[in-house]
Amino acid sequence: MVKCMFLRDKNGFPVGCLAINVLTTTGEVHYNFSVYNPADEFNRVRAHDVALGRLVKSPIVVKLSDGAHHNDIIYTVMHDMYQSDKLLKETIKELWKADKEDEAMELEKKLMPTRACKAVRLWLNPKPSKMQQQEASAQ
Repeated sequence: MVKCMFLRDKNGFPVGCLAINVLTTTGEVHYNFSVYNPADEFNRVRAHDVALGRLVKSPIVVKLSDGAHHNDIIYTVMHDMYQSDKLLKETIKELWKADKEDEAMELEKKLMPTRACKAVRLWLNPKPSKMQQQEASAQ
C-alpha cells in the first residue's frame, strides 16, 4: 500500500509530497518525492500525482530493519534522503577540486532541491513551535 505525506517548511506550509511503498515481503521501502517550484502556486493534487508517478517510474529503494513500524519507516526514508544528498554534495565538491567539471555538473543535476533538503532536515530535527515554547515556559 502506498502512503503519501507532504514535506513542509518551517512555517508548516507544504513544499512537496513524499510517496512511500512498503514491501513487507522483501523488507524494503520504495519512495520518491516531488517538490514544487516557488514560482508556481502549490497544488496538493499535482504534488501527490507527481510523487506517485516518480515512485512508479523510478523508485528509490531502502532496506528496512526487522520490525520497523510507521515512524521507523518514515525516519529511514528521511534519513536516506538526507544522507544521499549529503554524500552527493561531498562527491561533487571532490570532483570540482579534481578539475572534473563535466562530471561535477552532471551530478549537480541529481541534487535534491533546497526546499526538500530543508523540509527533510526539519523533520529529522524538529524545533518546538512558538506555542510549544510558551506552554513549556508557563509550566
